[in-house]
Amino acid sequence: MAMKNTFVLSSIFILLLNSNNAYSESAEKSELSKKNTHDSSISNYYQKEKEKGWFWYNEPLVDVKELIANERLDIEPTIIKGNEDKPKPLSQEWIRINYQRYLDKAIENPQDKKAMFDYLYLEKYIRDQANEFAYARQSAVFSDPYLDATSSRPTANFGMTGMNQQADSNKDELLKKIGEKSGLFFFYRSDCDFCSKQTPIVKNLSDKFGFTIKAISLDGKPLLGSPWENNYLTNNGQAEKLKVLQVPSLFLVTDTGKVTSIVQGIESLTMLKTRIIDAAKRTNLISEDTQELTRPSNLYQNKDGILSGKLENKKSLTFKDKEI
Repeated sequence: MAMKNTFVLSSIFILLLNSNNAYSESAEKSELSKKNTHDSSISNYYQKEKEKGWFWYNEPLVDVKELIANERLDIEPTIIKGNEDKPKPLSQEWIRINYQRYLDKAIENPQDKKAMFDYLYLEKYIRDQANEFAYARQSAVFSDPYLDATSSRPTANFGMTGMNQQADSNKDELLKKIGEKSGLFFFYRSDCDFCSKQTPIVKNLSDKFGFTIKAISLDGKPLLGSPWENNYLTNNGQAEKLKVLQVPSLFLVTDTGKVTSIVQGIESLTMLKTRIIDAAKRTNLISEDTQELTRPSNLYQNKDGILSGKLENKKSLTFKDKEI
């Protein structure tokens, strides 16, 4: 197999060589102490100001503590004729319209105790509503596995560790299969320090996963101390054809002649493994479902022992529709 990959890589190298050639608020009304007087004032206010049209932002601020108390006693607010379309007090729409007004008045009049208490009561009401929503949301999520993130990825440390290990195992298994059907182009320069630092990691890909490596020198000189010191190719337009911008650079080459970039720059072994698998997917060497099995989520088995992944059936690592 190594000889076959070497032959393929050399052939592709030659083909590349050949192809290279050819947004104010108005003054507020005095606040009234009794509810009837208050309602009457609001009614008169709207009658006087109706020409202005949309005037919710200009209406007098009401006592928030009273609104909250009435809500708890289940007392419906008085609807003034002509104002049926106004949002219900303390509804989300009412809060969106009035919250900033209560806050502004408290900030502009910090010694006004009523203004401050109105704002603080409104703030606490919003906080209590948010807490109630959060618990209700949590309960809904817990009740449906499709919504529960734990169904895809464990939240317990030991569970996360186990799934990480499973994903790593799947990744290594898949890389060995990819190594049988592809090789790597390693572009370097002899005076590149980062190329020398990347060399042991590239060699690890060959030793552990069986990738055939073709080292290609951009300056026509060997990379001293590398496994390819005496077995390298000299760039003759291939780097330009593949749009190599810097070194070190790695490319995946499949046994069908497809070539795609893995990375241009130095990279860790862990990330190179992830990048190679993604490159294999881009060249249609593996399916997206197979790539999904190398990620630390959706690796539970269903009741039939099949890997569930995204609530879809996955039986094994595959090259397209063929089982590995």
